Amino acid sequence: MTILLGGLLWRVRLDDEVKLDGERVAGLCDHDRSTITISRRLPTEARIRTFWHEVWHAVLGADPRGLDAERDEETCANLLGLGCTTIDPATFARIWLYLTREIECDHALLTPGCHPIPVVRPSRLIV
Repeated sequence: MTILLGGLLWRVRLDDEVKLDGERVAGLCDHDRSTITISRRLPTEARIRTFWHEVWHAVLGADPRGLDAERDEETCANLLGLGCTTIDPATFARIWLYLTREIECDHALLTPGCHPIPVVRPSRLIV
């Protein structure tokens, strides 16, 4: 699935094996490919927690100034605000459906109780 993050299109995907330098990891943010990969082996709550962890890597990596001891807290706070405001509730609903139920959809509707309902194009339906 794809999401808009900080004005850039990012791909979010689940994979059975997520490795960094040959070691199995929970998730990975690849800036060169604009891809966030989450391990399918993780429990649901850990998938969502890992997704947010990787989003912050994506946002931090997009700041050419980087971090240093003097600006660390302020820079992180600003980037946290940027990350939170670039993912709208409907997009987060799509991410939640994908990470928790592995349903990839074009849009998601939220019920009054904030339960996401997937909306897919008819061409994606398997008959």
